[in-house]
Amino acid sequence: MHKSLLRKLLVDNAGVTALVPAASIQWGKRIGCPAIALHRISGAPDYHFEGQSALGGGTAQIVCWARSEADADDIAEAVKAVLSGHRDAVFQGVFIQSERNAAEAADGASGAGAPTTFHRSDLDIRVRFNDA
Repeated sequence: MHKSLLRKLLVDNAGVTALVPAASIQWGKRIGCPAIALHRISGAPDYHFEGQSALGGGTAQIVCWARSEADADDIAEAVKAVLSGHRDAVFQGVFIQSERNAAEAADGASGAGAPTTFHRSDLDIRVRFNDA
């Protein structure tokens, strides 16, 4: 799925990193809050009658974490501005498949101004890429 290149698209975008520090944009885990956690959901190469082609595809979930629903939505909008319809030499296309919002209990102790809830805005994306 070219995970490092997909992350790089987000880390290299000033609109995204104005909302989330680059160090908090990671595959597989949330680091701090605000954060962007990327998760590979599925992936497979393409085949034709002569065997495997140089194309591939997969689905990823991008979870945008923040201390308020509005901030989580702002992060998701910044991510969509970068990825929706993106094409280049590696990626044939990145497509938003679905979006949803949720809230979860914060992982810190309550009190002293610590948040009791983290909000998330999730994006499911379909990625088509050249694997050559």
